[in-house]
Amino acid sequence: MKENVSAGFWIRFITKAFDLILVLGIFIPLILVFTNKVGDNRVFKEDYMFYIYFLIFILLTLLVFLVIPYFNNGQTLFMWLFKIKIINENKNKFWALIKREVFFAVFWMFMSLMIIAFINHTMATKFLSVKQKEIKYTDWETVRRNCVISVGSVSLMIQFIFSISIIVRKNKQGLHDKFSKTRTVWKNKFIVHETKEQIQIKIKEIKNNPVEWV
Repeated sequence: MKENVSAGFWIRFITKAFDLILVLGIFIPLILVFTNKVGDNRVFKEDYMFYIYFLIFILLTLLVFLVIPYFNNGQTLFMWLFKIKIINENKNKFWALIKREVFFAVFWMFMSLMIIAFINHTMATKFLSVKQKEIKYTDWETVRRNCVISVGSVSLMIQFIFSISIIVRKNKQGLHDKFSKTRTVWKNKFIVHETKEQIQIKIKEIKNNPVEWV
């Protein structure tokens, strides 16, 4: 019986990083499309463009980390390139992917929704200012900004713990893998396990062929 070899921390880190770079590589330059340069600052062309901008990030993240793996045999674009994949024990594969990414891609989408809800286009213009030291925020704006930053910081700590769990666990299955009942494995690397029947046959062969001492 063949079993796929579990993928280690570094190959998983590299593929996740490249997939994220792909999302950000599309998302960040779009700021030039949605904003105009006014003096030294950038300002959203229309108020609604701020919301569309972050909705695009949500859609990109959804596509790269959930939709593509669902339709591509458990592989994101860079997992496919590096020949690793996600296998799971769940009947509902998409739900398994959501549980697996709950503190990663799903949380990044949640953070975007928080930004949309807590940070309006006016505050976004302040964030884009090149003269941050001269920017003054109201007390309510400071509370909203700190709320988003705090939630993001806690998430980063959880992501770090989950990532380290891949290293310390012998089976290379992180806490998020265990939670979602999934494994990340090499597509073309296998461990061969002998069945009970094969072991019994070998035992019989040994018994029937005693060792001859020279």
